[in-house]
Amino acid sequence: MEKYYVIRNSEDGEISIDSFTKEELEIELDAGENGIFSRVDKFTPTITGIYDAGNNLHPNMPIIIKGKIIIPRQEKVITKYKVE
Repeated sequence: MEKYYVIRNSEDGEISIDSFTKEELEIELDAGENGIFSRVDKFTPTITGIYDAGNNLHPNMPIIIKGKIIIPRQEKVITKYKVE
């Protein structure tokens, strides 16, 4: 099952990341004033349209990412030096 990650920021600058299935996301998008997207004025088709003149993310403008989040794992690495 594919996941959708919604990144939003508030007018106070707080950032939230929520995870949804496709069905859950569609329900939230269709909920209008009753959903988490109630304060979104419009969706813009370009990534540059979500930023203001100060290169800050517009408040309440969501970024939706489809896929999975990859978390890097730490691995132990041994460095060995050899001198001739």
